[in-house]
Amino acid sequence: MPDANRTAEIHTTVSSEMAAVLDDAARSLDIDRSEVLRRLVGEYRTSVETGLTCPHCDNEVRIDLTQ
Repeated sequence: MPDANRTAEIHTTVSSEMAAVLDDAARSLDIDRSEVLRRLVGEYRTSVETGLTCPHCDNEVRIDLTQ
């Protein structure tokens, strides 16, 4: 189990549209932007480890990060 107290400082540049998506998600969930990113990384990790399936059609969903 990962150490919940460990932190990582990450810097990147995102477009204003990407920042708006993060801010909208944070606002709707009543959390901050860093928590949105933490949850996204957690979901991605789970998808890599166990895969994702569409809840409607039960087909595999892939997240392609090669672009």
